[in-house]
Amino acid sequence: MASSSSHVAVPPPAADGAAPARTTRPSWQGAVAGGAGGCGAALITHPVELLKVRMQLWGELGKTTATAATSARASSLAPSSSSSSSSSSSGVLGFYQGLGASLLRQAVYTSARFGFYAQYKDLVAPWFASPATVTEGRNDGKKSTRATQGLPIYAQIAGSILSGVGGATLSCPADVVLVRMQADGQLPVAQRRNYSNVLNGIYRIAREEGVLGLYRGVGPSMYRAATVTTTQMVSYDMCKDFLLSTPSLGLKDNVTTHLLSGLCAGVVTTMIASPVDVIRTRYMNSMNAVPQTQGTAITTAYKSAIDCMIKTVRTEGLRALYKGSLIYCVRVVPHVTSMFLIVETAHRAMDGLRDRQTVNDR
Repeated sequence: MASSSSHVAVPPPAADGAAPARTTRPSWQGAVAGGAGGCGAALITHPVELLKVRMQLWGELGKTTATAATSARASSLAPSSSSSSSSSSSGVLGFYQGLGASLLRQAVYTSARFGFYAQYKDLVAPWFASPATVTEGRNDGKKSTRATQGLPIYAQIAGSILSGVGGATLSCPADVVLVRMQADGQLPVAQRRNYSNVLNGIYRIAREEGVLGLYRGVGPSMYRAATVTTTQMVSYDMCKDFLLSTPSLGLKDNVTTHLLSGLCAGVVTTMIASPVDVIRTRYMNSMNAVPQTQGTAITTAYKSAIDCMIKTVRTEGLRALYKGSLIYCVRVVPHVTSMFLIVETAHRAMDGLRDRQTVNDR
């Protein structure tokens, strides 16, 4: 498969039966390109991510408050006015609440996903290597061929799942802080965490809830990451290969192809991952039940991610699993598209630097 996430193109087996030679793209390049793509996409789509989180938490389990003042505050944060509320309360910077946690999460999460996926393909590709090639365009307008990975769909899915689970596990502390910082503006004043930054959030969660508090929701986060990584990687690979292997389209391996493939991956990811993302957001935002000394609102505490899903569906219906799905689509499609565009650009830049270094060393 042709993918920004695959860091090695395995050539046909050697004539003497020896194992196929590998290209020189190192495993760490996938991690570096992935981290750059994730952070770049986060800078672009963070305001939409903020609105998505608040919409997913709106009306959670039909929570109400006892005071009119708090009710009025909640009214101002309804989905229809989330954007204006975020802007008016903190100015334009209000849309970037939790940006530090988002960048840290992407630096760890996306780097790990792309790095693990690249390493996985490097390890298993020789077992599935085939002499098949696909014609693709070059920036200079000429045609060239490359050997495909030859990985069957089940091998790609397995690698994507493992990569997603690994990335989610490593990035869970930053993810928990991110969700809570984004949700703070929707909570009554007495219940806001008021983390000053991502490091302060990590420190306070570990101190107040224990180290395990940093991994609250790691289960649904791993499941979501496995789902998202699989849909993103596999659909991007399949779409890109289809576009490049269809002569009538006349497409080359350039920005246009990357853009179309990224759009395809974003749409597929939205349709499959939205319900999982709602449960993950709500569970991570919840805290262990603690006595409230100020205010009258009650912080929701779920026993598990399954308990969160059951209570959500029982209280709000199945439609609750798709709360914020429109804004989720508006966030995911640009995020995935820009991420893959940046990843592809980073790969090309690093390939060029390595090629020049190789020439200079001769």
